[in-house]
Amino acid sequence: MMESKMVYAPIYITTLCRDKHFIREMESLKKNSWASYTDIYIAVDYPLNDDHWNGYRRIIEYLNEEDFSVFASFTVIKREKNIGSSKNSKLMRDYILEKYDRWIYAEDDLEFSPNFIEYMDKCLMEFYDDEDVLAINGYSYPIEWCCHDGASAIRQKWTCSTWGIGHWKYKYTEVREKIISGYLHNCFDIVYKDGRLNKLLRGRYFDYITYALATDKGGLHVRPTDVAMSIYIGIEDTYVITPIVSKVRNYGFDGSGMYCENINKKHANNSLSYNYDQQPIDCNTSFVIDLETEDENVKQNKMLLNSFICVPVLYRVRGHLMLICYRVIGQERTCKLYQSLKKKYNKIRKFLR
Repeated sequence: MMESKMVYAPIYITTLCRDKHFIREMESLKKNSWASYTDIYIAVDYPLNDDHWNGYRRIIEYLNEEDFSVFASFTVIKREKNIGSSKNSKLMRDYILEKYDRWIYAEDDLEFSPNFIEYMDKCLMEFYDDEDVLAINGYSYPIEWCCHDGASAIRQKWTCSTWGIGHWKYKYTEVREKIISGYLHNCFDIVYKDGRLNKLLRGRYFDYITYALATDKGGLHVRPTDVAMSIYIGIEDTYVITPIVSKVRNYGFDGSGMYCENINKKHANNSLSYNYDQQPIDCNTSFVIDLETEDENVKQNKMLLNSFICVPVLYRVRGHLMLICYRVIGQERTCKLYQSLKKKYNKIRKFLR
């Protein structure tokens, strides 16, 4: 049941030195029709090396000199030493969790539609009590979704993008604790035997095989990242709400980020070569929820997404080889074999250098 009184989620953004991206992002947020209802929190990490200083200084100058009175409140936290992007984000999120029951997180390389905040707030209200909906995505892949006329969002369980994402405290904390306790590793044997793994592999998650069969430590699968969340919703048969037309444009595929590669060959045919910084986004200043729910369209939309998201050949080959080992010698022995081969490979590389 939808909450009776409107609740507005805060937005928190982490940054360091990508000044052009960050300034573009903030200016787009200022243009949002619901900016005046929104508390903004900025966490600025401290430079780690000389390359960070110029961009860092421009960000600090922008934050000190620009007018942010369009927002309900505007808070800047400057780290006194470099703590890294993950810890910077975690500390800010923990601070938000103490004050709010929901929030919107954004990286510093995004540009938002004028109705991004309204979309997020309305969906965070509408699906608050829906136990099957775990998050609200602001980003949507450049796909011609199959939907009825006027549909503004879809309920999907194939990908969970953190390029502008909304969470509820009570749902997020439960999922986070399961993921960091090794849930994705520990449940691999079960999801393989009951067939859920086959459904994941018809999408993009060959890296999940490497994680589950190679190690139970570290990486993007033991934190509530987009990778881990996407696998989780696929396994648990839960959903995220995604706009039909993206509310977010990503400028991070220029080599400046930690995880997004530099895409030089830009074509609109698949996820590894798409020109993301030219993606059309919603230009409307208002938003009305009209959810696409037709079963036949859901199946077609999954096929469309799978055809766009390209899995590197290496991931597929490695995944199939590890599955063969898993079937023959089991999960534990496959993990030990992988670690042994990895150590030998690293020694050879070190020797050749």
